[in-house]
Amino acid sequence: MSPAASLLVAALAFHVDSGEYVNAVYNVMCLAQQASCTREKYDRLWKDELKWSAEDQTQLDRWMSIVRAAESREPAPPGAPLLANYPSFYPALRKRTAILAAALDAKSVDAFQTRASRLVPRDDAIALARALRHFQTRLAPWWRGVGRARVSGVRALDREFPPAVRNLFGQVASFVGADVLTAAHVHVVPSPDVGNDDANGTVVGNHFFMELVPTGSGRAAADEATKMVAGVAIHELTHALYDAAPTATHLAVMRQFAASTDPGSPSMYTLLNEAIATAVTGIALELARGKDPEEGAGSDYRHPYIPRLERAATEPIRRALAAGRTMTDGFVDEYVRAARAILGDDADSLGFTFSAMAVIAGETLRPAAASFRQTIGPMAATDSKANWERIDELNAAFLLTYDEVREFADRIPDLPALMTHRGFAVMIPHKKKSHVLVLAGRDAAAVSDVIKQLQPSKPLPRDGTAIVVD
Repeated sequence: MSPAASLLVAALAFHVDSGEYVNAVYNVMCLAQQASCTREKYDRLWKDELKWSAEDQTQLDRWMSIVRAAESREPAPPGAPLLANYPSFYPALRKRTAILAAALDAKSVDAFQTRASRLVPRDDAIALARALRHFQTRLAPWWRGVGRARVSGVRALDREFPPAVRNLFGQVASFVGADVLTAAHVHVVPSPDVGNDDANGTVVGNHFFMELVPTGSGRAAADEATKMVAGVAIHELTHALYDAAPTATHLAVMRQFAASTDPGSPSMYTLLNEAIATAVTGIALELARGKDPEEGAGSDYRHPYIPRLERAATEPIRRALAAGRTMTDGFVDEYVRAARAILGDDADSLGFTFSAMAVIAGETLRPAAASFRQTIGPMAATDSKANWERIDELNAAFLLTYDEVREFADRIPDLPALMTHRGFAVMIPHKKKSHVLVLAGRDAAAVSDVIKQLQPSKPLPRDGTAIVVD
């Protein structure tokens, strides 16, 4: 175990917070779409119960514009073999995370203003604090009358992390090459929907959130809620450790996936962060609850590929941890082989192949681009052609009208014939492993009709016409 990992095992402390202030911060993050959350449920809370006001919109718009402006001042991300699957690779996301983490570290609005002034201009820090105070004030009656009771049963987490689990954290830190992490802040926020069955979790630096769904009253329910929070904390801690690995380590991992002979390896990389976090969570819960591996209940992650990639990652991770190896030392080849065996034909499906992609469209086709992203459901995507060009291997979808598609005339030999139809889709090889999917039509409606013909669970030809619509 590395010295940093040893420190982590010795010093890692879990701090649980379910208070009013952090709940207000989470609501702002969620409404501003700056962190993963069950957004539609929070939208309903604010619209139906809290009666969304013009001032709410003004304060949210101000918060979002300040954070966007701060992001825009950051440099572009560097070139890379693949589209990086961890947030700190991207300078703009690092800045956003720093602002959100400052709010969470602060513990109060006034303290947040002081911290924010180190990250943004003073007037912007004042405006951010004013917006946060507004939402905390607006949320307070609901929190005190409804929300607080929904999270009051969560007990201390320390007992959920026996020595074997803490040792696992140190091993995982060594495996991913993470810097030392001595404190994990677990924030439990009440789900606005008592019928919610989506246990959403997200990470901001070393702050981990869980939207808790009430499971009943009494000690047994409180114990079960605590175990649920602990599981989410383990998952998000693993994400934080992965994110904290040095850039050189991440680039080495990317290069290994890019060099793999398996055509699905770029997508296996795209989902690696989640695969590792989910696998480590399963291993940790087995240790905490004294179960043998075969007795584990398995992942309930709701995703077409991640639960299977968790299975692909689990045994390679176990072997690496037992041998003291890192994720750059043979793990990638083992994981890719296991993923191919478990996914089978799904590894060649459109949905899996385009797990990471660039979606390039002009203004008139923005709605069609949104529809395409919803149809495919990528894990990672960019809408910037410049970002796409910085990545060695990244699939792209170009949504074009017939006036625009002529830029591909030299790459689509039968373009004149295809343009006799209302719309079409053509796959074009891009580099060694990536492709360009051209979705074109006489107008936006035709492009939308092409998108409706796509079947994410099925493969498309790697080269040539895939769809025509009349």
